[in-house]
Amino acid sequence: KNPPPRDGKKIPVSMERLQEMEQREKLYLAKIEELTTRLSSFASKQLLDGNPNIADLSDPNRPTRLCEKFNCVYDNEWTEAFEELQETGEKDEAILKTLMEIIINAVSFCKDVKDQQLQQLMEGMHFCMVHVNWTNKDEDVRVDKKSTSHDPKCFASISRNARDFQKASAKASVPSLCVMFKETYIKGACKLEYRKLTNLEHYVDKVVELVWLMVVQDPPMSICWQKEGEQMDKKTYKYYEKRGEVVRLTVWPAVLLYENGPLVSKGFIWPK
Repeated sequence: KNPPPRDGKKIPVSMERLQEMEQREKLYLAKIEELTTRLSSFASKQLLDGNPNIADLSDPNRPTRLCEKFNCVYDNEWTEAFEELQETGEKDEAILKTLMEIIINAVSFCKDVKDQQLQQLMEGMHFCMVHVNWTNKDEDVRVDKKSTSHDPKCFASISRNARDFQKASAKASVPSLCVMFKETYIKGACKLEYRKLTNLEHYVDKVVELVWLMVVQDPPMSICWQKEGEQMDKKTYKYYEKRGEVVRLTVWPAVLLYENGPLVSKGFIWPK
């Protein structure tokens, strides 16, 4: 039994009062749980934010997973595209250069689109928050920007939010990116009728998709290759077909977690 109060008197509590106290206790516990969850989520986000060395295992497009998919392209789509181009009478060295040039140009293309898209997202967010539009009884109500003022601090996190949105929604851009790249580079610069080369088109689509998903990481993953005549970096690349010290051409690029960061997967070099 609970000990009586020090003054020896019991304090009567009505059933309504008891129920009220129990309800209040449940409310306090719910608030504590909510705050604990929010704090845990905030701490986790702060830890992962811009820190590629800590993997978010819930992210299907985390860097290590993307790299695995990228290497699968070399094992599958790259091989099929190589064999398809061989059937056209193209020499092996020319095919190797073509397939690697597709990656090099895809990296440049995706980086360029990423920067432009990010700028458009930030401008769109800023515009929507400043130019408030309200439809009231079928009438659009707007306020002239000149008649209002805005605290610049309101937009302190706009860049961060835009990057998060771009990364989270990156897959939505892939179909358009593939069409744009094939029409401008494959058909335009390479003069290849990709529609007649099914395996090559599949290869291009996978390269563009995965390069795009890698460059929108925060920070962006780095796709590296060596140039002809350079001393082969044996820590970053494997041999293709034979051994040698001097680079003839890069067959498949290496991937770093970020620029000058740790190596995620080695590439392949065809030495002289």
